Amino acid sequence: MNRLLPFLLLILVFSELTAANIYYVPDDFPTIQTAINSAQDNDTILIKDGTWDAFDFYAKNLTIKAAEGSFPIISSKEDIIVDMSKSSGSVLQGFTINGTSDNLGILILNSDNVNILDCTIQNTETGIQIDNCSGLTIRNSSFKENLTGIMISGNWSSLSALSLENSVFSHNEAGLLLNDRCFLDLSGCRITDNGIGLFQHYPAEIHTFWDRCTLSKNDTGIIWSSSSFNKVSNSIVWNNTTNITGTPASLEIEYSNIEGGYNGTGNIDADPYFCFEYPYEYFIMEGSPCIDAGDPTQTDPDGTRYDMGWYIAIYDVKECAGEHWNWVSFPRLDREGDEPVDVVPLLENFLDWDFHLQMLYKVIFWVNPTLEYTVMGNDWTPEDYDVISSKGYKLNPDDAGDHYLPTVYHATRLPADWELEYTLYENDDSWMGYWLPYTQNIEDAFGEFFDDLVSVSAEDWYYEYSKYDTPSSSTANKNMVYGKGYVVVFERDINDFYWTDAASRSYGSPGNSKPEPQYFSFGDLPNYEAIDVMEIPAGVIEIGVFEDDVCVGAVVVQDEAEQILAYTGNVNRSQVPLTFEVVTGSRQTPLQVSSYKVLNRETGQYEPRSLIAGQQQSSVVLLGNPEDPQINPPSLDRVVLHGNYPNPFNPETSISFQLNTEITENTELTIYNMKGQKVKQLVKGQLSSGAHSFSWNGTDDESKPVSSGLYLYKLKVGDRVFSKKMLMLK
Repeated sequence: MNRLLPFLLLILVFSELTAANIYYVPDDFPTIQTAINSAQDNDTILIKDGTWDAFDFYAKNLTIKAAEGSFPIISSKEDIIVDMSKSSGSVLQGFTINGTSDNLGILILNSDNVNILDCTIQNTETGIQIDNCSGLTIRNSSFKENLTGIMISGNWSSLSALSLENSVFSHNEAGLLLNDRCFLDLSGCRITDNGIGLFQHYPAEIHTFWDRCTLSKNDTGIIWSSSSFNKVSNSIVWNNTTNITGTPASLEIEYSNIEGGYNGTGNIDADPYFCFEYPYEYFIMEGSPCIDAGDPTQTDPDGTRYDMGWYIAIYDVKECAGEHWNWVSFPRLDREGDEPVDVVPLLENFLDWDFHLQMLYKVIFWVNPTLEYTVMGNDWTPEDYDVISSKGYKLNPDDAGDHYLPTVYHATRLPADWELEYTLYENDDSWMGYWLPYTQNIEDAFGEFFDDLVSVSAEDWYYEYSKYDTPSSSTANKNMVYGKGYVVVFERDINDFYWTDAASRSYGSPGNSKPEPQYFSFGDLPNYEAIDVMEIPAGVIEIGVFEDDVCVGAVVVQDEAEQILAYTGNVNRSQVPLTFEVVTGSRQTPLQVSSYKVLNRETGQYEPRSLIAGQQQSSVVLLGNPEDPQINPPSLDRVVLHGNYPNPFNPETSISFQLNTEITENTELTIYNMKGQKVKQLVKGQLSSGAHSFSWNGTDDESKPVSSGLYLYKLKVGDRVFSKKMLMLK
């Protein structure tokens, strides 16, 4: 035993000498460099908060990283801020490296197995320069506002191998510059808003492998070298000034979204529907055609098929337009199956919360919202409200602009093969959610249940079964979109309903692709009635629907028949006939249509009668007199008062009229409120014959702003009085 004691002591002493040490800066050493000078291979140096100077690893195998809870900054005017040359297995983690626009952030020369993790490198001439390195990994790092983010350099005899994972390159002159032989593996990277995304500069042998990457809004996305070999998978190349240029030796692209298209298995060409709101820049949102469109043999962490692009959609981002009724559903919630979830905490996740908000469920004649949030009282009414993924809802963020709602992190999608556990009753308005994560035409999505449909109301289109060939009976461009809500009517009771995966995808934008009217403006309501205008003559470019002189819907004419969604009932509740105005290319001023006829669905004949606002879900009309055969221009009185534009308006509108009198007469144009009280006089005096237009800025005779609401404007010419209504919205 005594003979072994010296040997055991020797082993103990040797172990202590070779054990890795942990040092803290500034606790144990005042600077990072002094800590490195004293450290040995395999030691760890933990850096606390502060701004630190440049340092050199001196070819040692060290781990230098931010201490827990610390976010240290390295800022220096030195030519090289961090030198990791000739090191093996070194780690740099958790730093922000600030340069001076003419220095080098990190130099890695003749090194192997170096890891750079969780770092931000900015304002340098070159963020990282790599030469003759193998096994290099850069992960979860950001390169921004550098001349070049990463440059691989050398003398053509060297060879570098780099794995670049989950990193972002933005606002650099060049994201990546490949000047020498290399193997570059990019996975989960975003390369956006740069001058050049990736530049294979010299004709050295270059191999790049792209998986789940996004290149967008660069001046040039990729410049290929003629001696490069490249494979791109599960990626998005979209909305670069020039997407791809150069002719590589080899290029294979599969399961990717390439603007302009590219031949290859599973490739698409469609708007990826990015979010641009911090901190979700370039995340794909609900309805994106890139969700579950990647390699079908690979799965995301939530167990679903691979997505395209750098961001894996493990939770959803919903876009909602402000001051607009968004028809929504909540397909991804934190629950089991289709169990109910209180939506109040979820709605408070809006990125720009808070603002006044209303939500409806299964309300046809809307008076009070199902759920409402009031900013002034910081108050929900009721305090909680349950939603389920299979149902649809209508949501109105009462605040201008676009609003973005992410789901909670642990939420899961309703399974694509989910069958409803409740009955959808015949001739009942079923408010349904669409939970399949890809867009399909209505006919494909309903599958075996399509023939049982009476109607489907969507946010921006309406479908109904009809023996007549009308825009409403057509299924063209009527797509079901993930995360949207719909009001569906079946002709019989439906049990065990499920959405059908027809393997037929529509890669159009999830939003309404119809152009916005330029000559008519209107606000929306939770509900509408659909009006199909048939046999529209050439020359008509827009049609507006009016209820009591206020525009309630309009359409830009692109075909001989068009569907108008008219949000009737927004002015008053009396029975008011709807009227129509048209704009023609030759005279770009709205003209009132003198008459119209309505289709009698029983006889198949058009009959001259009026549509009363709110008394029908849908209708089919012909404008003008059929014998004409179409539009008769409205007969011109000696005085014509046009509808104001825009209407509704905020804060200003124009009122125009035509005087076709032979002699000048005393003319007055005056604004009144609905109590008949004078608000403001715009004109008083003699006007010449011809067209006249005057603006009202929503103030009274004392230049004080008036409140929202309905107003009359009256035109008095001699002893004749003409009046119309207009709606101010704030």
